[in-house]
Amino acid sequence: MPNKLSDVPILLASVAEGVVLSLLYSYGPLYMWQALAAPSLTQAALSVGLASFAAFVTAGIWGRWGDRFGRKEALIGVGMLLSSGGLAALSLVRNVHLFLALAVLTVTGIAAGAPLGVAWLTLRAPDRPGAAAARYYRARTLGWTLGSYAAGYIVQQLNMQGLIHIFRAGAGLCLLAAMLLFVMALGQHNRQPSYRKVGNPAAADDNTAKPSLPQVTGTAVWRQPLVPAVLVAVLLSFGGNEAFMALMGPYLTDYLHGSAAWVGYAVGTASFLGIFVIGRIGKLADRRGPGTVFTLGTYGYALMFLLMTLLRYPSITLMLFTIPLYPFISTGVTGLMVRYVPAAQRGEAIGVYEGTASLATSLGSMAGGVAADVCGLWVTPVFSLLLSGVGALTAWLGVLRIIRKTAVASTTT
Repeated sequence: MPNKLSDVPILLASVAEGVVLSLLYSYGPLYMWQALAAPSLTQAALSVGLASFAAFVTAGIWGRWGDRFGRKEALIGVGMLLSSGGLAALSLVRNVHLFLALAVLTVTGIAAGAPLGVAWLTLRAPDRPGAAAARYYRARTLGWTLGSYAAGYIVQQLNMQGLIHIFRAGAGLCLLAAMLLFVMALGQHNRQPSYRKVGNPAAADDNTAKPSLPQVTGTAVWRQPLVPAVLVAVLLSFGGNEAFMALMGPYLTDYLHGSAAWVGYAVGTASFLGIFVIGRIGKLADRRGPGTVFTLGTYGYALMFLLMTLLRYPSITLMLFTIPLYPFISTGVTGLMVRYVPAAQRGEAIGVYEGTASLATSLGSMAGGVAADVCGLWVTPVFSLLLSGVGALTAWLGVLRIIRKTAVASTTT
């Protein structure tokens, strides 16, 4: 049983990641729209779109580096240091284009956290990968909660310009996490298993409960069974959610005539509730199967946006948005990657998932911004419903049914 105290730097980096993402993704578009006077909603949404596209490109690279070279702790520290510099610079700029460039730099660094941190934790607990991954995502959710509530309070007291102080606080947190990770890497670099020295990488991890689908060693992660269907479902479900989230501030304030501070409080409440359910979701994934948990998450997003489309009131919209659906998908996908991908590709696999989630954020936010510019803000929940509905259908047809059919086939043989 690993010493949980040794995980503290990894979990602190996860908290920092949550804080940074809550600031950039929840308030980035609104900050550009109101404080920096972005000329269009599409350009405001680019703060999320370009930053998340950078995470899509770099998350798999970070994970691949971790699998190839080891020293996952040090690599996360490098990413945290990069994010610290980016956030500190964000607090100084007053130009839309510089803000976009620094947001990309910040998220490029923070993208190292999830693929390397989740891989590090699950490799240390091969018998309970769902619960191990849930620890990372719970810490990240805590960061989302802290960042969202803090930003909401500061905006309420000091308006949009108050976010400058939150950017600086986030930079300090990332710097602290980086320093602790570097100390950890110096003291524990021999503890991380190196799969370059393992004769049979797939045997280095029991991959939890004997997977019913074959693992293909020595090939790209994209070619592993189930992975393409999982990633398409993630792209659509998260794309719908991020299309709404990127414009939730303008939609809530300009269309539903709510308060800007409610944006941070809604995201913070969803994150706060997620802290309590994510551990149980991890155990549910270990017990009932990650495919079931993942599919439930996609269904939840489709239902949420259906209700938002039908019931257009600020209070109802915020109540629906506080439902913690993200842990179902994140924990479910992590469990699927752990179960059906060889251990030697663990970091890359989780990096591909995190990258796809970031691509969903990028494409969803930009597409949502274009749709709002063309049709008006009223279309925001409708557009999200369209994407998430197709995502739920993909999860049912392309993930859950494949798992069940394969399980039946393996039982009969």
